Amino acid sequence: MRTYELHAVARSRVVARLSLVVLLLLGTLETAWPQLVGTLFRRVSKLSNFEFTLLNDGTLWGDVLTDGSRPYAHWPRGTSHMIAADVQKGLAVLVKKESRYLVSDAGFMRARKYVSPVPFNKMVPGWIGDPNAPYDPDFQKAGWRYIDDPNFIVYSSLDYDSSGVDTSGSNFYDWPIRLVGGQPTYVTRPLDRRLYPPIYRSDEDLFCIYKDTDARANQLYAGPNGASMPVGLEFQLSVYTWAADVARDMVLFVYGIINKSDKPLDSCYIVFSPGLILSGPFENYSQPYYQFREYEPERLRNLTYVRPLANPTWLTTWKATPYPPTIGYPILESPRGYGGAPLGLTRAIRADTIQEFVTLSGQHRSIFRYGTDSIVYSIVLHPAPWDPSIPYSDSINRDPVILSGPFRMLPGDTARYAVGIIFADSLARLLVMDDYLRRVYASGFQRPVPPPAPNLQAYSLDRAVRLVWDRRSESAVDPIIPDSLGKPFQGYRLLRAPAAGGPFLQIGRWVRDSTLAHEYIDRGLEIGGLKDNVRYYYQLLAFDEGSTALKLPPMECAPVEGVNSLSAVPGVEAANAVANGGETSLEGGILGDVTVLGLVPRDVTRFNGLLSGRELKAQLSATCDTVQYQLQVVLTDTLGGRAQTYFVNPNLMIHGSPTLAGLRDSTVRLSNLFGLGAADVELHYRFEQLDARYHIEPAIMQSGHGVNVPVIVQDSLNVTGIRTYSPYTSDERDVVVEFGVGGLDTVDLGWGRIFPYLTVRVFEPATGTTYQSGTEYTFIGTAILGKTYSAQMKPNRYYLTDTLANGQYWEFAHTLALKGSVIGFDYPDRGRGNGKPGAIMPWASGHRMGTVDFVAGDRVQIQWRGGVRASFPKDAVVRLVGGERALGDVSQGMLENVKIVPNPYLARHEAQRESPVIYFNNLPEECTIRIYTVSLDRVKVLEHRGGSREEWDLKTEGGELVASQMLLAHIEASNGLMVVKKFAVVMGK
Repeated sequence: MRTYELHAVARSRVVARLSLVVLLLLGTLETAWPQLVGTLFRRVSKLSNFEFTLLNDGTLWGDVLTDGSRPYAHWPRGTSHMIAADVQKGLAVLVKKESRYLVSDAGFMRARKYVSPVPFNKMVPGWIGDPNAPYDPDFQKAGWRYIDDPNFIVYSSLDYDSSGVDTSGSNFYDWPIRLVGGQPTYVTRPLDRRLYPPIYRSDEDLFCIYKDTDARANQLYAGPNGASMPVGLEFQLSVYTWAADVARDMVLFVYGIINKSDKPLDSCYIVFSPGLILSGPFENYSQPYYQFREYEPERLRNLTYVRPLANPTWLTTWKATPYPPTIGYPILESPRGYGGAPLGLTRAIRADTIQEFVTLSGQHRSIFRYGTDSIVYSIVLHPAPWDPSIPYSDSINRDPVILSGPFRMLPGDTARYAVGIIFADSLARLLVMDDYLRRVYASGFQRPVPPPAPNLQAYSLDRAVRLVWDRRSESAVDPIIPDSLGKPFQGYRLLRAPAAGGPFLQIGRWVRDSTLAHEYIDRGLEIGGLKDNVRYYYQLLAFDEGSTALKLPPMECAPVEGVNSLSAVPGVEAANAVANGGETSLEGGILGDVTVLGLVPRDVTRFNGLLSGRELKAQLSATCDTVQYQLQVVLTDTLGGRAQTYFVNPNLMIHGSPTLAGLRDSTVRLSNLFGLGAADVELHYRFEQLDARYHIEPAIMQSGHGVNVPVIVQDSLNVTGIRTYSPYTSDERDVVVEFGVGGLDTVDLGWGRIFPYLTVRVFEPATGTTYQSGTEYTFIGTAILGKTYSAQMKPNRYYLTDTLANGQYWEFAHTLALKGSVIGFDYPDRGRGNGKPGAIMPWASGHRMGTVDFVAGDRVQIQWRGGVRASFPKDAVVRLVGGERALGDVSQGMLENVKIVPNPYLARHEAQRESPVIYFNNLPEECTIRIYTVSLDRVKVLEHRGGSREEWDLKTEGGELVASQMLLAHIEASNGLMVVKKFAVVMGK
């Protein structure tokens, strides 16, 4: 024991001596460069696919991993790929101040090793005016020097809760970006931050503040033009990263650069150098070739990118992805130039042209380390051209340096500069991601959003639930994803669960490109049917299309209680509820001899729940199959996306006969509309079957030519003349075709030809009503040349046969399409006698030789006879609206039919999946339920208002659960009728 104590004392003395040496060394360093002694606070990005460190003096990347001194940045995260330059990179500002050219940079122009005592970095942490910072005799201002103050750290929004309070244990103070006067503002004093709400923009915000104010950080920058001097700039740097989808391969740096000096600054330039070099894993520093260029052809895109070249080296050095990334550096915001316009990308140059060490003439020469600010300013704006004769070296930095300027800053001015880094698998995808990032930035960091939640409503039915929703989601607009990349609304998913906590299973899905429903009747067929008095939970989720180009999967809205998430209990209508069929009206077309089309309720609960006040459409037309007629009735429900077709056979034959003749007067019930069990559809018709066959009478012709005019094709119905059957006409159908004075037409039949013609008028002789050409009838002529050539002529003209000047002989055939029939007008032949069936007149015409053209004033009367005497529906559209729910008188029988469920009450009953409940069913619309013990002590009074069901939670008036016992329910209707029901409750576990 004694020996152990002696050894322990000896060890403690050694440790003490070593500690004293370390303290002496630190004291020496602090005497020389106190502003760089102490912790340089930093944060490592945690969420995005790009892993990097941000330091509190503005330098980027830092020491995520090191091999002794080399800093790293990784993409993809954790792969040891993507080395950073040997010096930390970041932002530099070049200015002209009182005729002096000065440079402020964060480890970019002049390097300093990490936590090095040599202050090559001109930036120091802190904000200008900090009363705790030392007085600077060179500028006679307090707060210009660096102080080792834990307030100057790199803040990360991941370390704070929604109230802005530090929860990580790694921060000293809470999040400093607060909403002040409606604007995100850096609040300097930690205690003041509690006065304003915090502001977060991305999944992980990083923030640091630093300055170029400490004269001691400029002493080694001496040269022929004298020592450097601080500019007096304060930098507020915000970094934004994201954790998911395409945004996880992006990072955005937003700088606020404030002129805190009392002097104007001219010829200012912002210079950003990312300092990223494509590389292999950590153990391999080889740098494969890659290509750097400013994006063309549109300079206004303000984008510089680095694209890897095809090289076998990738096979051994790059392991993380199938191919190294194309890296983009977009400028999203920049100061305004002297002309007032944003400067954007002024220039992008290769970093190796202004590198710290450049191999020239076989020897190393430092260009910047001991050069003056004016030399730095000049060589950045006018870099030496890259010498392609210099051998390629792994140490050559081929990443870009991006300039934006010149601009002016007056005292107090703030220059805003936003630059991003994007990693993409191709240039094409990089450009799409660039557009995406710009839209995110322009919209105040809004991300892609799913469609808004639809408004869902549920209505109880007997063993079913009707779910109805609006179209709110379908008008979705996503400012971040344009329609060209992905539709902001694609469809709906309907989910059901047996309990509020789930599990939710999909029971319906509808997409935009198919029938998009807005109603669903849930019967629960896949679970054996829904049950009355059992609560079911529903969610209706609207989803978008996502974006293939951005590799964004579809997003869907979240369930919001009372909006698109609700519950319902199936049940029946109130006992005294009444349903009525409503009313109908003709909206278009011809209904003819069909009347009394309407809804007939089948079930009060289903009708009132499904069709009350509901608008439906019925379309009616007659059809025929060359033998008999049928009525087709198509009913549609646009809200529910339903359609149902019925066929009604009135037993009417196209060709009548004495044995079939007679009236067809009937009322037809179309059963179970849409299969909902809610209503039938009823219609009435009255038609007459004639004893004569359907035919055309011999044409009556009035013509000065007599028998020499062209004949009308008038053979029997099923041989010639009528090429389609008409289901729309009634008996005694007469029309007159009248030819009038015409003119000359120039018709292009391969050649310009001039033909004479007569006008055509079609009318009813009985009423004088003239039919409209093109809508109620068509009259079309066909030009015929020899046996091989034919062409269609202009409508509603009767063309005259003639011999042209070149000796060509043209003939014309004409057809009249009217009332569902097509009538052929034979063509004159000037005695040639060639009126045989052919392509133009495909029937035997009974042609006579020597026929001639009609002349103005000629008339032909055409008569249809036989078949049926009826006016059939044609394109009829009928609007049906279900009647409003009504209430009838309450009867004693209704009260006797009241049911209490479950009875007896058992905790294991299916209805008791959550909280205890008893249902009173088949109630009238209004009544009072008084619950008593068998000794007539009152337990609870329930005032029932609406529906057929009332719930009781088994609690007394005092709020306590009842004990196991027999109870009485006294139910009294509003008209004074009453009934008493017994029920039992068993409150066992």
